[in-house]
Amino acid sequence: MKARLPNFLLVGAARSGTSSLFNYLRQHPEVFLPEKKELRFFVSSVYRDICPEDPQYPDLIRSMVFTLEDYVRLFEEAGDKQAVGEASVAYLYFHRVAIPNILKHLGNVKILMILRDPVERAFSSHNHLVQDYAENLPFERCLEMEEERRAARWAPIRYYKDFGYYYSQVKAYIENFRDVQICLHDDLENDAAPMMEDVFRFLNVDPNFVPDVEKRYNVSGVPRHEILDQFVKRPSLARTLIKPLARALLSKRIRDRILQRWSARDPGTPEMKEETRRTLRKLYREDILKLQDLTRRDLSRWLS
Repeated sequence: MKARLPNFLLVGAARSGTSSLFNYLRQHPEVFLPEKKELRFFVSSVYRDICPEDPQYPDLIRSMVFTLEDYVRLFEEAGDKQAVGEASVAYLYFHRVAIPNILKHLGNVKILMILRDPVERAFSSHNHLVQDYAENLPFERCLEMEEERRAARWAPIRYYKDFGYYYSQVKAYIENFRDVQICLHDDLENDAAPMMEDVFRFLNVDPNFVPDVEKRYNVSGVPRHEILDQFVKRPSLARTLIKPLARALLSKRIRDRILQRWSARDPGTPEMKEETRRTLRKLYREDILKLQDLTRRDLSRWLS
C-alpha cells in the first residue's frame, strides 16, 4: 500500500495537552495518526546537536526520525483516511526550522495547536522532568540556569521560560499556512467534547463522532509505585535486558497496559512559589497581550 503523507500537523505547545488531543484524534475512524508521537522529523537537524551529557539525550535520539524514507514508512497504513497527520510539539518552538521543511515536503497543510498558560506550562514541564528522574534542581534554579543550558544545547524541554513566548511562534504559522486552528488547554480541561467537535470540523471529518475524553494522557503527578516507576523510567542493565524480551513475548497492547499500571500517578503536584508566579506573570504579560490580539482569543485568565 502506498503511503500518504500528512495533510495536517499537531505542532504543540509542549505540556499543553497535546498527548490527550493526539489520543482523542486517533479514536476517530476518519483520522490516521501513527502510534508514535513526537517524530520531530522536520526539526531533526536541531536534535542532532543536543548535548550528549543531557540525561534526555539517549531517549531523544532513539525516538527520532531522521530520514524521509523512515518518515514516509510510518504512514503506510493510512489508507483512504480523510485526515492524515502527525504530532510533534517541537515544531511550534522551532518554527524557523520546521516551517520551511514542512512546506517543502508536505505543502500548505492544516496546522493544529493547543496552548496553555505559559506560567503553568513552564512549571508543568519542570514537574514532568522531575517525575521522570531527568531533573533534580528546584524550579527557580532551573529558571536561573536556562540561558546557560540553552547555550550548551541541552534538550529543548529544559527551556522552561522560552517555550512560553507563544506570540512569534503562532504568528509564524499564521503567516505561512492558510488553515491554522488554535485550541486552549483551558477548553480541554473544562469541556473537551465541544473542542473536539471543532477540531473534527476543522479537519473535515465527521464532527458528530464523540471520542472518549474522560482520560487525560501524559499528566503530571506523584507515582503510586515509586520503585516500579523508577525501574520503568531510569536507565539500568535490568531494564536494557528485559525490554527486548518483553517486546518479543508481549503484544504492544499488553505492554502499554502494564506500563500504564506501573506508571499510574496521583494528580497531586508541588505548588509553585507565589513570588516565582508573580515574576513569570510579569515576564509574559506583553507577549500574552500580543497573542490575544493576534488570535482574538480571550486570554485574560493567563494575566491574573
